[in-house]
Amino acid sequence: MKNIAKYMAGVLLMGLTMTSCSPESFDGANGSLPSINDYADNFNVTVDQATNIATFTFTGAQGVTPYWVVDGDTENATRSGAFSFTKYWRKKGDHKVECRVLGKNGMSDGAITKTFTIEKTKMNGFGGFDTENNNILKDANLSDFSTWFANSGWAPYDVQPSPKYNNGEISIHWNEVGPDRWQGQFALNNMGITLSKDKKYDFSCIITSTKTHGGFKIKICQQDNDDNLLMDKDFKISEAGEPKCFYATELDGIDASNAKIVFDFGGGQPDTEFLIENLVIVDHELNEIEAPQELAAEFNYNDPKNLWKQIDDEQAFEEGCWYGDAGWGDMGFTPADLKSVHQGAKHTITIPATTVNEQWHAQYSLNLTKGIELPFEGTDKIDFSCHITTSAKLPGATFKLTQADDDNNFFFADRIEIKKGEWVVRYENVPLKKEQAAANIKFVFDFAGAEEGTEITISNITIFKK
Repeated sequence: MKNIAKYMAGVLLMGLTMTSCSPESFDGANGSLPSINDYADNFNVTVDQATNIATFTFTGAQGVTPYWVVDGDTENATRSGAFSFTKYWRKKGDHKVECRVLGKNGMSDGAITKTFTIEKTKMNGFGGFDTENNNILKDANLSDFSTWFANSGWAPYDVQPSPKYNNGEISIHWNEVGPDRWQGQFALNNMGITLSKDKKYDFSCIITSTKTHGGFKIKICQQDNDDNLLMDKDFKISEAGEPKCFYATELDGIDASNAKIVFDFGGGQPDTEFLIENLVIVDHELNEIEAPQELAAEFNYNDPKNLWKQIDDEQAFEEGCWYGDAGWGDMGFTPADLKSVHQGAKHTITIPATTVNEQWHAQYSLNLTKGIELPFEGTDKIDFSCHITTSAKLPGATFKLTQADDDNNFFFADRIEIKKGEWVVRYENVPLKKEQAAANIKFVFDFAGAEEGTEITISNITIFKK
């Protein structure tokens, strides 16, 4: 399943859009401040929950203009003239606006405070499963917490994190956490839910972290038996401050009379806060939302043993391409026609023409001809991964890592279909096909059948020699 698929949340950032309305004219100051109680019904806030946009309106009144302070933001307060404006929120939560009026003698002697709620976080990617229909956790107890955070010597810290629960959201902040697995444990205990081994289950939640995390764990099991497992899965946070859905599907059920969820943040960074929301466990047969394809785990691109990173760092490659028509005639494209862009670990190309959906009609290659070679013995085996992002479906994509001067001596050459979005290609412990020494290699891609204009990014190419 893919960790995240791209569906847009509408606008990602929206400031204040204001329309002004001039107050009716009035005479000079008379020393009396306007009373806010006289205007309480003139202020209104409505929320479009489908777009996460709140609309603020003030019904015109003689001699005064509204003054708004949203969520305590006095620096950006709308001081006058804003009889109507809108504001967008990305994340769900409760908000308030303090409403005052300005008259000829100054600001009102008090404020009316109105509260409103943004019900759901808008996601850049897959938003998880339905939190309402058939969600086993909808009425579960999610506020019975326990924590055990320990240092590198497995001694628990004197000050443990204090998780907080608010309207389905759980936040946990830690100052320190040990570097290893299970040194940052946080559990939701005694949730009061039952599970059955005769069913399969899907799980999802949305997590926002103030810092990246190279690998944290989510585990679901029986309260008094950690080995009675529904799920035990590792995830990572690659972007701080970005809500992301973490999920798993078709989990083999267990007989559990009282399940708990355990998070482990061992190996995280100090002074980090996690916000966990939209927790869902649902019977797979009753789940009406299809999860995107899950990405395989990538190997660590920045590992010093990655043979390809030096190639990227020094751009020690030469591009090649060959596009053929239905009769295998050369269509005459050069690498320049692919509008290639190389930035760090990313190689981005644009498909110049739609070809027939038959392997090897849309080839692109990275050839090591600029001073750095990657030789292999016939007995060598490798671990490999790379990340693919595509703006449109690829009906067949081939990834071939092969001997530079012998296309029949390759590590892999599989053709797969890739949906619009992201994919990870991963191989473990693969040998050369002919088991013959290769003085150098090249990387050949084929995107036959891809639509003209499709943008494809190949990134994080990682090769470990075993």
